[in-house]
Amino acid sequence: MDVGVHYVGDVHDPDSEVRRVFDFLTADGWMAADARGLRRVRIANGEYEFVSGRENLRERLKGYFPAEGLAIDRYIEVLLDAQRASLTYFAEKAIPAPLRAWPER
Repeated sequence: MDVGVHYVGDVHDPDSEVRRVFDFLTADGWMAADARGLRRVRIANGEYEFVSGRENLRERLKGYFPAEGLAIDRYIEVLLDAQRASLTYFAEKAIPAPLRAWPER
């Protein structure tokens, strides 16, 4: 998993209920993709591209918000920390419930 725009549930799947709700609430396209799969997020009157790759994203965000370089670096750092911290949680959720309750010996 790479730092960048992280999908909420199944928002990436156009047939999912979550995606349909997001599309409805945001007038069809809170996160449109172009032919290359590049994601664009529309917020208010602005449109921002979210490119693949951690460093590519970092540089793109700094291009949009040049005065916020340190905050962008911290944002990416916090995302990485959250990813690392959540690995055990999600791994446990992937294991069937009966095996999670296996007694320790």
